[in-house]
Amino acid sequence: MWIAVPLLRPMIALLTINVFVAEWNNYIWPLVSLTTPAKRPLTVGLAFLTSSYPGDYGQLMAGYAIASIPLLLLFIFGMKQFVQGLTSGAIKI
Repeated sequence: MWIAVPLLRPMIALLTINVFVAEWNNYIWPLVSLTTPAKRPLTVGLAFLTSSYPGDYGQLMAGYAIASIPLLLLFIFGMKQFVQGLTSGAIKI
């Protein structure tokens, strides 16, 4: 237990990043199952914004930039763990 958990930390971080990105970018299931616009996730809301205002690129890019902030933060913190795991197993000659 004391040895396995620190060694598994990079893999847990990578799995967390992959699952979060997959759920964050989930589009089809919320589009089909949710009927009220207030409960739509950000990806579905951005798709409706794209179809509602097709030429307003400033508003669309602001929405996409705000939507990418949680993914970037998770990636930064997760990659720290991942790189530490890669360098901890390296052999110095």
